[in-house]
Amino acid sequence: MVLSSTLTQARWPHTRIVSSLDAIRQLKEQPGRSIHAVGGASFVSSLINHALVDELRLVVIPIALGQGKALFQALHQRQQLHHLEVKRLAGDVVRLVYRLRR
Repeated sequence: MVLSSTLTQARWPHTRIVSSLDAIRQLKEQPGRSIHAVGGASFVSSLINHALVDELRLVVIPIALGQGKALFQALHQRQQLHHLEVKRLAGDVVRLVYRLRR
């Protein structure tokens, strides 16, 4: 799924273009397979703010930059997370999986 106000066609197979969070909500309410969303912190925060995220997968790449921005600074309220999984990937990269508690 690609959220865009300008794209009309996807270059990738099995990809749907949607133009609003309401369209994502409609897809989520339909029976069927899971929806996988990839994006930056502001995109994911907007999905969380609209209760459109059930599971959160964070990939941590071990680099200390010394500065940056808060990962989810755009969240409207504190979110409780339930840890599901941690997996070490290649190059000391770690994937953390959480379920959002509602």
